Amino acid sequence: MEEREAIYRIALAGLLHDIGKFAQRADAPLREIPDAEALRDVKYAHALAGYSFVQDFAVALPPEARKELSGVVYHHAPRSEGDERVRLADGLSAGERAELDGEQDDRSVPYLRSIFSRLQEGDKPWYLPLRRLAFQRQVIFPKPEGTTEWKKEHRDEYFGLWEDFTRACQPLKEISDPALFLEVLLQRMLEFTWCIPSAYFNAVPDVSLYDHSRMTAALAVCLAVDGRSGEWCRTAGDDEEVAILVAGDMAGVQDFIYSLSSAGAARTLRGRSFYVQLLTEAVADFILRQLGLPPTNLIYAGGGNFYLLAGVRQREALKDIHREVTRRLVIAHGGTVHLSLAWTSLKKGEFDRERFPEAWRRLHEDCLLPAKYRPLASLPEQELFALVGQPLGVGGDRDKSCSICGAEQQEDERFYTEGEPGAEPIRKCERCASFEDLGRALTHATHLLWLQAPIPNLSQGSSVRTWNEGLEAFGVRVALVDVRQPLQKRNALPPLEGVTLARISPFPVPEREKEESLLAALDPIPVVWTVRPLAQLVPDDYPTFEQLGQRSRGIPRWGVLRMDVDDLGQLFQRNLTLSRLATLSSSLRFFFEGWLPYLAGPQEEDSEDMRQRLYLQYAGGDDLFIVGAWDALPQFAQRVRRSFADYVAQNPGITLSGGISLAHLKYPLYQAAREARDAEKLAKGLPGKNAVTFLGQVLSWDQFAEARRRAEELADWCENRSTPKALLQNLLEIAAEFERTQKRNQRRRLHFGRWMWVSFYQLTRAAARVKDSEVKEGIIALRDQLLHSADLIQIIGLAARWAEFLIRKGEASSERKGE
Repeated sequence: MEEREAIYRIALAGLLHDIGKFAQRADAPLREIPDAEALRDVKYAHALAGYSFVQDFAVALPPEARKELSGVVYHHAPRSEGDERVRLADGLSAGERAELDGEQDDRSVPYLRSIFSRLQEGDKPWYLPLRRLAFQRQVIFPKPEGTTEWKKEHRDEYFGLWEDFTRACQPLKEISDPALFLEVLLQRMLEFTWCIPSAYFNAVPDVSLYDHSRMTAALAVCLAVDGRSGEWCRTAGDDEEVAILVAGDMAGVQDFIYSLSSAGAARTLRGRSFYVQLLTEAVADFILRQLGLPPTNLIYAGGGNFYLLAGVRQREALKDIHREVTRRLVIAHGGTVHLSLAWTSLKKGEFDRERFPEAWRRLHEDCLLPAKYRPLASLPEQELFALVGQPLGVGGDRDKSCSICGAEQQEDERFYTEGEPGAEPIRKCERCASFEDLGRALTHATHLLWLQAPIPNLSQGSSVRTWNEGLEAFGVRVALVDVRQPLQKRNALPPLEGVTLARISPFPVPEREKEESLLAALDPIPVVWTVRPLAQLVPDDYPTFEQLGQRSRGIPRWGVLRMDVDDLGQLFQRNLTLSRLATLSSSLRFFFEGWLPYLAGPQEEDSEDMRQRLYLQYAGGDDLFIVGAWDALPQFAQRVRRSFADYVAQNPGITLSGGISLAHLKYPLYQAAREARDAEKLAKGLPGKNAVTFLGQVLSWDQFAEARRRAEELADWCENRSTPKALLQNLLEIAAEFERTQKRNQRRRLHFGRWMWVSFYQLTRAAARVKDSEVKEGIIALRDQLLHSADLIQIIGLAARWAEFLIRKGEASSERKGE
């Protein structure tokens, strides 16, 4: 316990070391006006401002903890071993503070520059507003410098933010436990310093004070865990090991989430995907607890991956912990979900932007990639055979198997059965039923409660049959609460000793006083408020996929949309430092997990509300997976792409690609998911990527937008303007003739061919049959454009087929699978 408190004290010193910069920029009053001698002692005024914060808010901490916080005031002029550790950690974390290298001089701009405006092809500064964190466009989206009049007197904005920050920090004055103090402070710094540059004078301000401070804290902890002396911190050479960079990859989660039949899958899928998110965080939390490390050492967790910093001397402990995590995952999931864990040392000279990318490459290519090919190798052979070398328990008697996941019913297991009269019943195992309950609870939940519980002993034969039990295997309990419901109707809370409370509703909760009632119900349990992005988008009535398909316009189909960032690995390997890694990871999470659900609602450029026609099954890291009415998916994909372009500062080097598959009403989910994945791969095969695959055709996003516009226009002509549907068939024939001509002449791109006179003849006749003068003019214009636009002829067939789907009603027996 004493060692743990010492670790948390050094973490606090690292986390607070630059808090004085916030106060200084806000022109906040100090307790005492420093004289020249005091400034000489600490070197920088922000150190004194930081110590003033400590004096005001750390009043309840024990004397030992307050003494350790001397690193806040003396990290530039160390007086103790702890001060030296904070000094070195600060310098290593500040490896991001590169010289301007001929870029625009940002020294007069005290705003955080979007990290995306510097990566890849970014060359123009975009800046983030000084606002408390909220997942709203006006808060998390950057603006180009030319569109905002930067204030010479920016202190008013800083001062207002500082006032809000200090008000939110008032509970710190009553906290005597350094660990709880650290957790509360870390969350308040996330809320208020995510948008503040760690440095902006003579440096490019693209790393937040929050990320720089928590990485400083993490490195200071690593130095303390390894027992690095003040002398070592002063004299260590560039080849000395400072920390271990650890990467975790939860493998098998895609199959775990999506390898389901369509029967009952819709109501269990959202719960499964959310469980994987929680499980990733629970495993990362488990590793930190086993290593005795504070939450500052978690760099990122999301998308089935996590990264953390550990001490150099904790290598052997990591091996033992990996073995234990693997054993628990096998007991809980039979080996279908497992952890690939790898690490590499970081030397003192590897924290600048020239050498850190090589360490990042080494971690992934030399360490993590080989580990993925041996997912269960951490377990001894005999133990592995005892755990997984038995019959799988899947298949056999259909009447005793789960209709959703295929698991066989165990002797003491309860199955649940439901279904319409006369239809084949749907049988659910306990796990699938619990995932359905989790997904249903998510639909209405406003808050998530996260509790660190005692870690249970698990042995072979232990029963782990529900999502709750899967998390409890790693010492985590979770409850979802809807504060709009009377207390007696809320989900039952687990036994609480201390809890992290996060507001997760993607849309505002108007009854904030009811939120206060939740806090009152938890009193006197210490509560850590956190800002947690959660990709939450579920129709109110929780429809099945079949019902979702019936909500489509035109042909009744549902579909799957998959998208992710192109060449993300290259983004992480250019100009990357430890703090930039943290900032980039957080920024991606804010978009995919925080902002994405809002895109389903009405937008300025597109007023349609799609929230009752889309399931956002998964969004995290840099990718997303959505199930929805087929016609809503292309529209939503365009919204995501446009919004992402703004979010990454219109950087042409940071793009998205996606794939859309369509499915019959009773089509298996796993097959639709696989087809969407293959469609996405096709899009990424286009030179330059930045593309989407729809109805089997790969298009650039501009082509896709034009194809959709043409499809809507053609559908309108045929459905509302008395235009014969034969027009669509004519266009399909013209496109097919063009494709045949192209295949016969693969070496050169044709501008002339049989398709040209066929299109002229057929479209001239089609126009003659139409009475509507506006449509007639439109067909003639289309005919002429086809003769002069090679781009248009390549998409017109897709547009015609798209329009055909938009106006077709009911099912046709001859339709092809997946069409």
